[in-house]
Amino acid sequence: MSDWMKPEEVSAVTGITPGNLKKMRYERRGIPFYKPTLKTVLYDRAEVDRYIKATRVAAVA
Repeated sequence: MSDWMKPEEVSAVTGITPGNLKKMRYERRGIPFYKPTLKTVLYDRAEVDRYIKATRVAAVA
């Protein structure tokens, strides 16, 4: 398993559509990303996991 994820993989894990991920990148918010080339967008798996964990909602007992 690679430490890098493409937007489609992030979408499958988070439920955020690829279009919304693109909008979030444009607005510089959400999950940190990397652009090793002009057309390549990658996400670090650990940062995606941190983003998911940061959205935790505690249940009320």
